[in-house]
Amino acid sequence: VISGGSGGNSICSAFDNACFVLPVSDDGGSSSEIIRVLGGPSIGDIRSRLVRMIPSAPPTSPLGAVCALLSYRLPANVPEREARAEWRDIIEGQSPLWSGIPNDRKETIRGFLVYFENEVLKRAHKNFSFLNGSIGNYFIAGAQIFFRSLPSAIFLFASITNSQANILPIIVTNHTVTIAAELENGSRLVGQCEISHPV
Repeated sequence: VISGGSGGNSICSAFDNACFVLPVSDDGGSSSEIIRVLGGPSIGDIRSRLVRMIPSAPPTSPLGAVCALLSYRLPANVPEREARAEWRDIIEGQSPLWSGIPNDRKETIRGFLVYFENEVLKRAHKNFSFLNGSIGNYFIAGAQIFFRSLPSAIFLFASITNSQANILPIIVTNHTVTIAAELENGSRLVGQCEISHPV
């Protein structure tokens, strides 16, 4: 099934044992900040589908707790300092979001979040913003950079979450992908956000 990311999530349960071919060109949300600072393919649409395909579980179960963590977004309408402080609690393992997550999964997830943090710190001059940041996006980005493989990062996320999603990125790359459209009048729209939400 070839589809977009978030928009296709509402219909994905209609397909049994489907392979979802998803774009890596989304340039909105926390994906745009990851791309701006770290580069690489956009992973927001992929993370969204992986989360959508996690089997339902009670919030107090280990799987429910993992799903809550990897679905969590840092606050958007606060000073940057507050978002960074909450991020620091998460990577240090102090956040209440870790409650109920078995230690083996906790340390695996935390390891890739710390790896992501180290990559951001190497580029501190770019002033990464954690506002509205997706913890799941940070996890996949950290794994993708570590393995130098988006399919490996997808496999790891699916393994940790028991996600039933079979996902194939439309382009397997470690580089940023940008889409563009040229209109009849010769003007150009560059980036998925500009194309799907023109001003």
